[in-house]
Amino acid sequence: MKDGSLSTVRAHPYRCDFFIMCIPTAGDYRVSEMVCSEGLFFDETKKTCDWITDQTHCVRKCNAGDKFRHKSDCNNYYECKNGEFAIKKNTPSETCGKHKRFSEKAQACVEDKTCGKKKDCNIIQNDCPSGYVLIEEDCKCEKRKTCADQYKITQKLEVYQQLKDGVWIELRCISGYNFNLTTCTCSDKISTIYDCPSSYKIHNDKDKYYVKMNNVDVLQTCQPGHNFNISDCQCHPYQSTNNCLKIDIPLATDTKEVHGSYVHDENVEVSNGYGYFNGSAYFVIPALSGNEFPDEFKFSIEFFLLPNQLGNTVAIAGNGRCNTSPTFSVSVEVPFNSSPLLVIQIKTNGTNSETKMSVSFSTWTKLVILKTKNGMELRLDGVPTIIPDVGKVDRHQCAIGAGNMSNMSNFVGRMKNFYFAKCL
Repeated sequence: MKDGSLSTVRAHPYRCDFFIMCIPTAGDYRVSEMVCSEGLFFDETKKTCDWITDQTHCVRKCNAGDKFRHKSDCNNYYECKNGEFAIKKNTPSETCGKHKRFSEKAQACVEDKTCGKKKDCNIIQNDCPSGYVLIEEDCKCEKRKTCADQYKITQKLEVYQQLKDGVWIELRCISGYNFNLTTCTCSDKISTIYDCPSSYKIHNDKDKYYVKMNNVDVLQTCQPGHNFNISDCQCHPYQSTNNCLKIDIPLATDTKEVHGSYVHDENVEVSNGYGYFNGSAYFVIPALSGNEFPDEFKFSIEFFLLPNQLGNTVAIAGNGRCNTSPTFSVSVEVPFNSSPLLVIQIKTNGTNSETKMSVSFSTWTKLVILKTKNGMELRLDGVPTIIPDVGKVDRHQCAIGAGNMSNMSNFVGRMKNFYFAKCL
């Protein structure tokens, strides 16, 4: 079984829904029993798991009366009948009943109160939302596992990985086949063209990116010391610079940045000299992710807040999109029957500080934030407010964007002249 540079696979001696893998270890090889995903059987020709259909199935010889555990249901099992163990479409299984588990070693059902549907469970599968499956023994709905949860593909499409006991094991399709992450199987090889930039997506970490393979966005990582550039879809050596980073997005005719930095735009409509945000639209600037905030920086934006907001706290701009608390954010509180309040929040040395100022609906508001070494100056429609003794803003991995932040409602209204400079 030591042929080939990758792990070698073989048919299981008596199960069609399992297979045997010879895994290279330090100076040796280890035999491991692998399980095909639900609805798949091991195809000896393709050397991979494939779908069970009316025409494709698998039969293994076995001793009459032998019993085999169900791979996903603790109190179900299969029984050898007529000297065969067959995995066919809709193969019926036997059951031990509630609070019993089938033991393959004992070849019998044994008491196990953790197995089987709870007596007081009143949930049925129809109660679960789309994409969820009922786990009867836990009496709860869980997100249904997908092919991408159990398999990964690599840049060499004939090579894939399968999750085994928390470890990703590398496998290879036979010659002429590629692994298909849509069907979880090795299928006929087709030519793959990666169009730049449509086949690529940026990641919040500059050294990572996504490439669409088999209609799935697959995470890739640049080699050390390199960052991904969406302009040519290549990784380039990272070069530090002391030049001032400036992000200028006028939103006059489109969402492009004046100096060429990439803007990830989600459905912002630009017309009449401003960007319209409909409650689901936003944009993010990857160049403003994972960076140190300098002692001095400038941020400015103009926004037109419509009264039909979707929540009580509305995102204007900041780095709070990664399900974590932002270190820099601008938002609006919309109290019931009260005027809206603009909230500027920063985190320095792990401590949050907030400043609130009144704003109005249905009118253009201009905010300028000037962070200096000694403090911070806020200019709301030209009126300055000085906040002394403000420390350096804490670093945050999440990119700065506009219109959307975690735990806030998306902005509904208009924006223009988004500007951020890491210098004054």
